Amino acid sequence: MYQFAWSKEVLNYLKDNVGLVDKLELAFADLRKTADGIPAYGIVDPGVSPDHYLWIIHDHAILIRKGVEYGQPKLWIEVIRPISV
Repeated sequence: MYQFAWSKEVLNYLKDNVGLVDKLELAFADLRKTADGIPAYGIVDPGVSPDHYLWIIHDHAILIRKGVEYGQPKLWIEVIRPISV
């Protein structure tokens, strides 16, 4: 199971957009349980770098960095941005 770390920017954005938190809560819970740290749904673009990927879900792009900290798999949620339609 993955642990999460949130950048201050992401936490502030989620605080200001409470409705989005409700939509993403289950998606992040599912992501935490994955074996490889890659979402099972939404659009995933692994082409950013070897340890970063974009997750596009609920009209937002989320930049995630995969890694390990103190032997524990961890996902750093670094950026979240709305996708302009």
